[in-house]
Amino acid sequence: MRIFLVWTLFLMRATSTGPRQVTVEQGSSLALSCSYKPRYKLSFKYWSRKSSLMTSMIQTDGSEVTVTRDRVSIRDNHTANSFTVTLSSVTAGDAGRYSCGVKKVGISRGHSTEVMVSAGKTGLEGSWQARKCPSPHPHSPEPNKALVQPPFSYTGPSPVSSTCCFCSASRCQWHWL
Repeated sequence: MRIFLVWTLFLMRATSTGPRQVTVEQGSSLALSCSYKPRYKLSFKYWSRKSSLMTSMIQTDGSEVTVTRDRVSIRDNHTANSFTVTLSSVTAGDAGRYSCGVKKVGISRGHSTEVMVSAGKTGLEGSWQARKCPSPHPHSPEPNKALVQPPFSYTGPSPVSSTCCFCSASRCQWHWL
């Protein structure tokens, strides 16, 4: 798993600091580290998404070291007075405003950051791509080959493999697997 971005937020008494906006590539993972003062060691640690109603995505009860829910995990390091939140397999729907912080007896101290999601890597850009097909195609310039002309694109975190399928007599169509 690759981690696209790591940033640190310092949770202080009166103010919080950290980036106001970050961009992460779709399909990658976002990791953020929040630091807190020693007096918050056993306090709830949270990471939440802000919407019309602020809902907590994930939180610890202060004594838990690691909590995982769906694609989000939070790991509290009591020795370093910090916790790391990781969101894996980022999607376009993950874009939005988030808050990272600590809660103690009704008091919440955190920092708000806008998370932007950029498109993943695009394949087959800019030029003709020659690919061998499993059987001859009568309309290919050479037997056992087909030419694929952009714009064909794939958005995702990993390399792409392809299979050539002959769906009509007039052209070779490529289907991404």
